[in-house]
Amino acid sequence: MLVTEITAPPAHHRTRLLNLRAKQCRFILSDDLRDAVCCGAPTQEGSSWCAWHRKLVYIPSRLERYRQLTDGSEAASSTRRKS
Repeated sequence: MLVTEITAPPAHHRTRLLNLRAKQCRFILSDDLRDAVCCGAPTQEGSSWCAWHRKLVYIPSRLERYRQLTDGSEAASSTRRKS
């Protein structure tokens, strides 16, 4: 499997929330919500976040289903061994 390293977006992309345009990362970096500053880095189609921030905030549902299935099967197999 090819693993691509994702680097943090450069600071020059940072943009005030009210100045954001389409396909700019909406991850808020500032603490002051009145003058919120967002990442502003380019995003992929259908995402509100750049690759860096998407990795921080997004949990794929498929992964969650996989974890639930593997946790359940391990519990079931350990129960069968005890019987």
